[in-house]
Amino acid sequence: MINHAQFKTDVLSPLMIDNLLNLEVQHLSGGELQRVALALCLGKVADVYLIDEPSAYLDSEQRLHAAKVIKR
Repeated sequence: MINHAQFKTDVLSPLMIDNLLNLEVQHLSGGELQRVALALCLGKVADVYLIDEPSAYLDSEQRLHAAKVIKR
């Protein structure tokens, strides 16, 4: 089971979505929505994650961050 502090360190901070947590969904860009969706997926403990195009709408820097988070 993943605890809140570990999730924040391992997922939220690297995906740079800490500052998005209090915003309404309609105010998020496509890349921000993609990062939030990825964090929601990884917030559930599983042996295998099926993630379709996790880097869609992400710029090159964000793609690298997302890849590192997914590999964990």
